[in-house]
Amino acid sequence: MSTVKEKEVCGKSEFLMCQVGYRSEFLTAYITGETVKLLRLMDYVDWDCFGKEVHSVDISFEDYINPDTFLETVLRHFFSHNPQNQAV
Repeated sequence: MSTVKEKEVCGKSEFLMCQVGYRSEFLTAYITGETVKLLRLMDYVDWDCFGKEVHSVDISFEDYINPDTFLETVLRHFFSHNPQNQAV
């Protein structure tokens, strides 16, 4: 959706809309160097603007740019999707 350069030298935030089936989730990827912090958009606002502790997932930048690994991370942590519990 959008990218915003952060105050840090190599930091930026990418605002994403992820959709699985009929469910969608607005996420923020806070990218600093080699790590990426994934948060729900509302949690990002609470964390960045108000300094609150919120749920987030830290992944490497390589995992972030890998579509399969990124999808697996988003499904597991933000859509509560566990492939082992999926109906066959």
